[in-house]
Amino acid sequence: MPGEQDNRKILAACRDGDQQALESLLQEFDIGPDHCQMWMDRSVPEEQQTPRVYDMLAAAIRGQQLDIVKFLFSKFHNTSLGTLLGLAIQTGNVEFVESLVSIDPESADAEDDYRTILVDALTSGDEKMVGILLKAGADPNRPACRALPWNVAYYAVTGEKPASMFEVFFDHGYCVDHWTLREAVERERLEVVEVLLRRGETLHLRQATPMKELLSLAEENKDWEMVEMIQRMHPDGQKRPGKGLVDKISKLFQSK
Repeated sequence: MPGEQDNRKILAACRDGDQQALESLLQEFDIGPDHCQMWMDRSVPEEQQTPRVYDMLAAAIRGQQLDIVKFLFSKFHNTSLGTLLGLAIQTGNVEFVESLVSIDPESADAEDDYRTILVDALTSGDEKMVGILLKAGADPNRPACRALPWNVAYYAVTGEKPASMFEVFFDHGYCVDHWTLREAVERERLEVVEVLLRRGETLHLRQATPMKELLSLAEENKDWEMVEMIQRMHPDGQKRPGKGLVDKISKLFQSK
């Protein structure tokens, strides 16, 4: 029967990268492939509980023990990182995060209800982390289910991230949205608004925020440079090709 000290030994072996000790302990306490992942086995008395796979993964990630993570994935059925990838992001070790994502690509798009892992990477301050997750398939358009309607681009605006970050979002399928565009205008993020208007598709821009609303926000800020750019780049402010010629011909016929 495992005790508290034995459980600490299991987690220490994960944290310190001692695979031999870990394998020995798992065998000693008959911890097999179907061991509980996230939820404790309620059929086992509390004093006999052993660390969940989740706990072992967390210890290995905190210790940046890639080989232990690989071992745990090979040892236990249906293993996934999920939001534990956020712990790896906190280490600041880009190569470690990239290796973990290669083991479990689906974790790149995980969320904890209030934040997506992509937002965690963004707020870490390392653009490389964001790029790794996007390449692995993280969706820049998806907000966490309890953080509606704000996606990672919105947090990039409020977090004062550079315009280059939004170029990366568009490179990986971002569709310009109302809250991000509006917030960028309100915060007078001229370079960001330029990227959003330049790379946003006409349909998405028209669905996102009407030009009049954006102009009103810019005028309230007395941001005339922003006003000029919105009028020039928003699809509702752009003249259709040939419109001037059509007007001239129409007036010519009307005068006859």
